[in-house]
This record gives sequence, C-alpha cells and structure tokens, in this order.
Amino acid sequence: LGLFTVDKEDPNYYDSDLREMVEELALILCRVASGNESVAWRYQHFIEGGKARRRLAASVSHGPFALSEIGFIAKLLRAMFVPEVAASIDTKTNSKDFPSTVTTQIDKSSPFHEFSNELKLRFVHDVLVPETIIRLIMDHEEVSYEEAEHMMLHGYEE
Repeated sequence: LGLFTVDKEDPNYYDSDLREMVEELALILCRVASGNESVAWRYQHFIEGGKARRRLAASVSHGPFALSEIGFIAKLLRAMFVPEVAASIDTKTNSKDFPSTVTTQIDKSSPFHEFSNELKLRFVHDVLVPETIIRLIMDHEEVSYEEAEHMMLHGYEE
C-alpha cells in the first residue's frame, strides 16, 4: 500500500551516548526496583499482580525514541537487572557492550530478588523500560516526572 512506513528494530543498533545516559540512571532504577521511588507507581502495580500488572503494558509508549533505541534500552536493562538471562537472549551482542549488573544495589528486602527470571524480565519491560524513558525525557526536556510521563504517553504538544 505504501501509505505507512513501519519502524523496524535493528538488532545491531548501538549508541554509546544512550548507553551512558541509561547507566547514569542505575541508582534511580535500583530505587524503583527496591520500591523506594515514590513516583514510580508501576512498581506497586507490578507487585500487586493481577489486573494491575496486566494494565501496565497499556501504560508504555516509545515516547520520542525509535524502535531500535527502545530495543537497545531494553537490552541494557536486561544486562543490568537480569544478566543471567540477558546473555542467552541477546546472543548477537558482544558482552563487552553490556553494562555490568546492578542487582546488588537493589534493597535486599525487595521482592525483586524472589522473582523468577521470567518475572524479572517482565519487570524490566513493564516497569524499568518506561521508567527509563520517563527519566531520559525528564533530563532532556528539563521537566517534572509527571510532565515527562505525559510526554511519553501522549507525545509532545506545542
């Protein structure tokens, strides 16, 4: 038809600047994974499970990022938070391109440590990817968490 162009993810995409920005968010993301970040409502919904957890997928958007950038962010977060699974999922990525794990910085009492690997992956994708997008928008646009979340979900309005 040619009316629409479909953004396809490049599995070999790499951006050292984006990697650095994501790695700089490690402490905040560990606070989110520990349940110690008050604005991160996604954590609470994930922990509640059921309908609250299932609705999380509807609260995610790529924001200003291309599909390849979102895929790259997800790879970085998997390496940081679920390294035992990341190595098998992201086999085409050179291990030196991965950041080091940050799971030791997550509060020991956090339910995150009790999750199965599958649940940890869901947590990364349903909670940490959108939290990362929001934080990157906050830093780039110099706006509040709420404004950045709105921008992620609804786009940039003049």
